[in-house]
Amino acid sequence: AVENRLRDGENIFQCMRDLMEEEKKEMGKALKSKDGGGGKGGDGDISSSLARSMATFQCARRAFETLGAEDGGSRRNNNNNNNNNSKSGEMIEKLNELRDVSINLANKAEAAMWAVEEGFLKRGHLGNKFSGAAKWSNEVKERRTNAKSAFGFDDANDDDSDECCLFVDVLLRYLKEKSGNADVASYPFKSVPDALNAIWGGSGGDGSNNRGEGGGGREDEEVSQIVKKSLFLYYVLDAGLPWKDAPARYARNARIGSKTYSEIRLASLLDESWTFANDPLKDIITNEALPNCATLSGRFLPLQFVKVVHLRGETAAALRTLRARDRNDFTFESVEKATLEVEVRIELGLVAEAFLCAKEQLSLAVRSGEEESIVVEQLANILTMKIAEYCADVRQLDQIIAMPLQNTALNGSMERAFLSWLWENKIREDVSAEHTMLYFLQRGR
Repeated sequence: AVENRLRDGENIFQCMRDLMEEEKKEMGKALKSKDGGGGKGGDGDISSSLARSMATFQCARRAFETLGAEDGGSRRNNNNNNNNNSKSGEMIEKLNELRDVSINLANKAEAAMWAVEEGFLKRGHLGNKFSGAAKWSNEVKERRTNAKSAFGFDDANDDDSDECCLFVDVLLRYLKEKSGNADVASYPFKSVPDALNAIWGGSGGDGSNNRGEGGGGREDEEVSQIVKKSLFLYYVLDAGLPWKDAPARYARNARIGSKTYSEIRLASLLDESWTFANDPLKDIITNEALPNCATLSGRFLPLQFVKVVHLRGETAAALRTLRARDRNDFTFESVEKATLEVEVRIELGLVAEAFLCAKEQLSLAVRSGEEESIVVEQLANILTMKIAEYCADVRQLDQIIAMPLQNTALNGSMERAFLSWLWENKIREDVSAEHTMLYFLQRGR
């Protein structure tokens, strides 16, 4: 009778589901505890309770996978097969959903255990550098306003606009779209329990990516968990905790790699720099955090890091990062990347290097075969205009006139762009019509 009971997959499914519900309630009680486990042995009791909850969630995950739950890739491949057997497909869907829930709850319990061990759950806050949640919230609003203004958005004072100029807003928008939880957008979080419930879901919900049909909405649950861990780590770093101490211990517990950790730390510092323009913070960003991140990440370093550093006025550091990021890389990445490469060099007055960079990016775009010729022509217009505008502003158009624009991709795409720019701007005082004749005389020589 015991063997038959254990072999009954549906019975095991119901058993593990009930166990998860019980442990989820227990974890919710621990997070709502007013004293956070205060008193004699209180921290140890809560820590052991959370450890039991995490073990239960991990055990449930293994049980669901044994019964047939699939990861994102397997779900996409087997989706059509499951449709042929509706009963089997429905069961697999339930298993997939509960597997995602168990992963989400295990990661939440893991973060809560870290908070207990560090003493943050007992205090309810991180002992941050701000005097209170209200001041922290005002600082974040100021960062958003300054960042949107630097990026050139008109609604710089609108906190509800869709533009994500802060790195934390990118994480918040992703989670809001995937989970449907509007509370996650209210950053900074009021307390550690509030952060845990906002990121991984409260006691009334599982917080997993359970949107979509046929497993399609849950195929990126693993990615979602990385984003959630990253957001929690960002919150901890943004509070001002020493990055080598408690945040580093959480990163190890949560299996966050050194590359990801360095990127999250850099994102936190860059977001903070929109408010604090002091020299020590600039030195930390440009001399330590940014070079370390570029070395670890290489080409996988998100381009927005470089763009923010450039907009903050640290253009030389942005150029060093671009060079470190693209070492030994001869592939075309994007129009945005090519434009940033030229912008940074122009800002530093490196006109000849900007031209060589533009020429190389156009050649890479043609060789990659991924961009149509019309896109390459548009890119040539953008890059050429940036160089020409700079030369006109400093009244040195002869610099770009002396360059071999005809020897660029698509039989002189930069030459066509430059002549078009000269014609459109011929009435400007600093761009007279004589420059067109001067260009052809120079080319004839």
